[in-house]
Amino acid sequence: MQALSFAAIPSEPNARRALSMVDQVLVLDPGYVDAWAARAGIRSVLVGMAVFPAHELEQAERDAQHADTLRRNAGTSALAFIHTLLGQWAEADREYQTALATDGRNDPITHWNYSLHLGAVGRKRRALELAQQAYELAPADQASIAFAALANLNLEHDAEALKLADLLTEFRPDNDISKLIRSTVAYRAGRFQEASDSAVGIALLTGRGLGGAGLEAEKLVYLAAADPAKVGRAREALDGVMHELRAADQPGLLEPYCLLGAFDRAYEVANRALDEYERTGWSGGWCCWVVWSPEMRSFRRDARFQQLVTRLKLIDYWKEYGPPDECDLRGDALVCR
Repeated sequence: MQALSFAAIPSEPNARRALSMVDQVLVLDPGYVDAWAARAGIRSVLVGMAVFPAHELEQAERDAQHADTLRRNAGTSALAFIHTLLGQWAEADREYQTALATDGRNDPITHWNYSLHLGAVGRKRRALELAQQAYELAPADQASIAFAALANLNLEHDAEALKLADLLTEFRPDNDISKLIRSTVAYRAGRFQEASDSAVGIALLTGRGLGGAGLEAEKLVYLAAADPAKVGRAREALDGVMHELRAADQPGLLEPYCLLGAFDRAYEVANRALDEYERTGWSGGWCCWVVWSPEMRSFRRDARFQQLVTRLKLIDYWKEYGPPDECDLRGDALVCR
């Protein structure tokens, strides 16, 4: 649990530390079932963060299957997470439901991961239910609090998100997720200077520190909402950050570009990332979460969104499980409100 809590707080050092901890456990006890499942999950997190190459999912899958041989369904949640990353949405959903009915019933990590999966396919209300269940199972765990906070934020339950952000600061005052929540809530309320002062989202969402350039770009994006004369500078700053990032890391820039009304650039970034994911054999399932935020409604209403979700192989999933929140599925066409 401690190792997976490190992995769940999104940073490369945390995830690498978690993997090292589990490797040490398996040296001492190679029959420890939960450690095999944990290693599969953490390795997958590192692929999802574009730290490890996509082929590492093969080893993660072997670890999860080995856990299943040691104890039935012990690795099912990890397999589901892998299949989310691969864009095998329906298979992942079935595996999560199996995990919740068996080995993962009382496991907050299974609930976190299923919440991420549901968030990635646009089922935000159900994602919040799973995140809330994880929080109830582990109310003193930072990762459980963070997932619940972000799921509330994604549904514009801003007051509840702020309460949970305050809880996170009790663990660590300088908490990036709390800053992200506060800056987003301030932006929604029209307090653009306050949003700028709390800025940290680009670094958090791309998984890269980016130094002062990323922070300055984000601050300019927020301030441009109050002063249209700053839009050009903000756009140039974002472009500079984009050129410093690998294609797989760039989806974290989608929302800032959309806040500036730069939808052409946003779709360019999204499709370039998908080109890279397809080239490496990974669909980029985890990155989809950002496109369902309230700030991305105009992005979803754009006609190009249909092509994007088709490339992400989401249409067949929605036919089986129902359309994403705030959208209707008409045959193969997704119409978002």
